[in-house]
Amino acid sequence: MKSYEQYALEDFVQDFYFRRWALGMLDPKDNFWETWSESNPDKKLLMEEAASMVVGLAFRPEEVDEAEITQVIARIGQQIHKPPFFRRKWFSYAAAILMPAFIFVTLWGYLKDHYRTEKGDLRTTESGTAWSVNRSGKVITIPLPDGSLVKLSPASRLMVDKQFGKVYRKIWLEGEASFDVVRNPEHPFEVYAHNVVTKVLGTVFHVKAYEDDENVSVSVSSGKVTVQKAREKQETDEAIAEMVLTPNQQAVISRKNDKIIKTLIDAPAILKQPDRYGHFTFNDTPITEVFAALEQAYGIPIAYDKEKLAKCNLTARMTEEDLFNKLDLICETIPVSYRVTDGQILVDGPGCD
Repeated sequence: MKSYEQYALEDFVQDFYFRRWALGMLDPKDNFWETWSESNPDKKLLMEEAASMVVGLAFRPEEVDEAEITQVIARIGQQIHKPPFFRRKWFSYAAAILMPAFIFVTLWGYLKDHYRTEKGDLRTTESGTAWSVNRSGKVITIPLPDGSLVKLSPASRLMVDKQFGKVYRKIWLEGEASFDVVRNPEHPFEVYAHNVVTKVLGTVFHVKAYEDDENVSVSVSSGKVTVQKAREKQETDEAIAEMVLTPNQQAVISRKNDKIIKTLIDAPAILKQPDRYGHFTFNDTPITEVFAALEQAYGIPIAYDKEKLAKCNLTARMTEEDLFNKLDLICETIPVSYRVTDGQILVDGPGCD
């Protein structure tokens, strides 16, 4: 059970369960948040602020009108405050927050879209959804209707299809962003970045695809993703190969020749402590057990000739070193070398006497 009593404003806004309640997406029989707010009256105002932010962040000018916003505000007010006085107070408070934002966003969106469409700089889907641009100097977090989160980097822009979550979950990206995707096997999550499509069911991954970069990169923090070239019209009947990425792996796609290379990220992270040798301290340990511990810790396959290296043992303490420093130390201690290819580590050597 989460400690909602410790939640700050940002925690409520980013909480998937709370956002679904604020947007009226929970089962009508689910009255958890109404009950919880009555039991925690000191959190009511904070919940009101968070709910109004969730509604505002989910706002799409082409789909929502003033009457619809009023209905949402009224519904939230009824859920939190049963007495009429508080209901009127919540409605006025939320309306005071949202109505200026509604007017500004609608007017700004119309003028921006009108001007930029004339310039030919604004790309849209068939449904006509416009780009969201991060003009700030810091990463901004954008919650999506399905509960997924996008951390959009500066000088980047994102487009979410109007039909998102109804039939499919499609995102268009120019620039750089990290995605924390809520799992949904029925509707895979797809990110289109130039000529590359990244597909996931639910995971955490990062895409970098700035306009001026020579390469597009996709890296994975957890779960599994597939990467492939976007289909061209003439390729609709042709099979396009998919590349599967797992944690600590990345795909680098050249824009010049569309070649996709699977490799490792620059600094692989420890995904879990190994069952044995948790502190990476080895004392005359068979190298097969050393490699097994590294594979389990980093989730990266290590391929080598077990028979050839069967007599090799390692004595070393590698608690502070990163993965590549660990491998360098192993290569200095026993007669082996390694290289990274196709997202895995290949170890070779003559063996030990």
